[in-house]
Amino acid sequence: GSLDWRNMNGINYVGPMLNQGNCGSCVAFAAVAAVETQLSIASGLPWLRPTFSTQNLFACGGGGCDSGWQPESAARFIREDGLVDEACSPYTSGSSGEDVSCSTVCSDAKDRTFFANGYHRPSNGWGSNAENVKKALKNGPLMTTMTVFADFTAYTGGIYKHVSGDQLGGHAVTIVGYNDAERYWLVRNSWGDAWGEKGYVRMSYDDRSGIASSTWGFNITPASAYASIVSPSESEYISDLSKIEA
Repeated sequence: GSLDWRNMNGINYVGPMLNQGNCGSCVAFAAVAAVETQLSIASGLPWLRPTFSTQNLFACGGGGCDSGWQPESAARFIREDGLVDEACSPYTSGSSGEDVSCSTVCSDAKDRTFFANGYHRPSNGWGSNAENVKKALKNGPLMTTMTVFADFTAYTGGIYKHVSGDQLGGHAVTIVGYNDAERYWLVRNSWGDAWGEKGYVRMSYDDRSGIASSTWGFNITPASAYASIVSPSESEYISDLSKIEA
């Protein structure tokens, strides 16, 4: 009856909270958060913590700080053009509020690009299909869209359900869990950890924002070139590589 990818049998698969800042790049942040977590889940390596470039996805996919972007376009771009890592194209639009060129990328970007195998639509906007969304969430997080009302921006905790305030516009976020007993979706926002419940919001199943009515999930096949050191553990490190036998 409940699920939370921040605590799956005591393991957190979700990366640190981010802040889109002064740019309408929420779609890129929602998509990247879903892909990063899905990769950690698929790899079975919660410590992997991949960090993909929201800046490159947004700039090269056709997003604009003033105009925003569409989730379907982001999902298609990740499948067809891929994501580079954050270090290859750091996020700067949040502080400047300005768009950057798609060419603002590291010289070896082609060799540092990760592709999703594809994406799927547990719900397609033609009406809420909560059971399909919950079933999909058991495999990983989902990008979704919602309408933002004024009282959402003032949210500080508890289960959110729109009560008052004007409609401010559209927004994209990432669903990372749900709770049937208390009837809410667990949602990761991209407004930093000072907002809401350390960047998260519990949104009522009955909220009128349209949360979860349109969702996108990513099909991820992890790379095989990961090495996990199980011994020595914790703060003990190997310093002389000549002692390691192939």
